[in-house]
Amino acid sequence: MDEAPRETAPAPQRLLGPCRVEHRTAAGVAVLHAGGVHYAQHATLEPYLAHLLLGGAADGELLLVDEATGAVVARRRVAPLHRRGAVA
Repeated sequence: MDEAPRETAPAPQRLLGPCRVEHRTAAGVAVLHAGGVHYAQHATLEPYLAHLLLGGAADGELLLVDEATGAVVARRRVAPLHRRGAVA
């Protein structure tokens, strides 16, 4: 007997207490935002990544850090986007 395909529910988003957003590079760590409640997901970092890229940042990592535990709960690499067909 064939079973109907199962629908999978999206993973629940975990809401964190106070967090900070850090930009870590070889030169050091810059705290971009501290405090506030965020979801533990990588999309939370998108506005910060856009701001860094528009400001000319081209390296490092963007991290969402739980202030209570110090754990990194989301991470994005900071690198400029390259357009298809663009000559470097």
